[in-house]
Amino acid sequence: MDVFQLQSDLISLSFDPGTIDGSFGPLTMAAVLDWATTRGHLMPVNICAVEISREVASRLTPSRIGGLDVSGHNGAVDWRKVAESGDAKFCWVKLTEGTSKQKSGEQNLNGCRAFGIPVGGYHFARPDSHQSLRMKDAEQEAKAFLRAYGTPQPDDLTAALDLESGLLKQDHSYNVEWAIRWCEVVEAALGSPVLIYTGKPYIDSRMRKADPSLLAELVKRPLWFANYARGWDDKPNGGEADLAPWKSMNPWSKYAVWQWTGGGQIPGVERPRWTRGKLKNQPRCDRNWTTKKQLEKLTIQRSF
Repeated sequence: MDVFQLQSDLISLSFDPGTIDGSFGPLTMAAVLDWATTRGHLMPVNICAVEISREVASRLTPSRIGGLDVSGHNGAVDWRKVAESGDAKFCWVKLTEGTSKQKSGEQNLNGCRAFGIPVGGYHFARPDSHQSLRMKDAEQEAKAFLRAYGTPQPDDLTAALDLESGLLKQDHSYNVEWAIRWCEVVEAALGSPVLIYTGKPYIDSRMRKADPSLLAELVKRPLWFANYARGWDDKPNGGEADLAPWKSMNPWSKYAVWQWTGGGQIPGVERPRWTRGKLKNQPRCDRNWTTKKQLEKLTIQRSF
């Protein structure tokens, strides 16, 4: 029995298993029993887990919608083809890294808008660039992002902050405090909470040991969780059968957006990426899942 999956499924059905940590502890058992009681099922826990997964599948499949995120690595994107494919109901575009503007950012932002794809900008955080400036560095990077983004348009999505290899390995509290300050500057300008992009390796190695009060402040913001579905690099759009992330997202208890593959294929995104697996030298892009309801919450005008 995959306890990580079970805990994610329980959260999807509004039952609280506590932290998603892969441990079948008292809170997870209590959540399973609550589910079984409300559904009128009296059966062993392992059978309950199967039935819970089936219920999640029946609920998520109709409401789940797919999108992508792009950066300069994807080359020139034909947004007309992307829109006509129907595979991209939303997108986040890389606009900045550090204080540098992404050359393709404005073109991709406007391309999405031109063809009716809800779009937001994202920033690749570089707290490792100017440590001596402390929080002023976060403020400078936030202002660079806002300059690149410009004026929000109708149906634009909230800004996203990409927290991964640009974080310091030795100072978790600095990383988290830096991220909070970046968010504060952008949120004050755009009026909506920032979406935090990260994955378990970066949470564990660069954030987890931060001061608990700082972590508590950061996780108030919605999570865009990178956790690739198993087998993603061996087949186009591999892993679509996976219903939820299978790794712990602690200290967050739930995700708003799930980046489930780096090996997706969508018409209009043609530049090959990566060099491994059976998809070597084929066009590939990052793909994501969310729900219609969640996407509405992530739209700037509807965030509060």
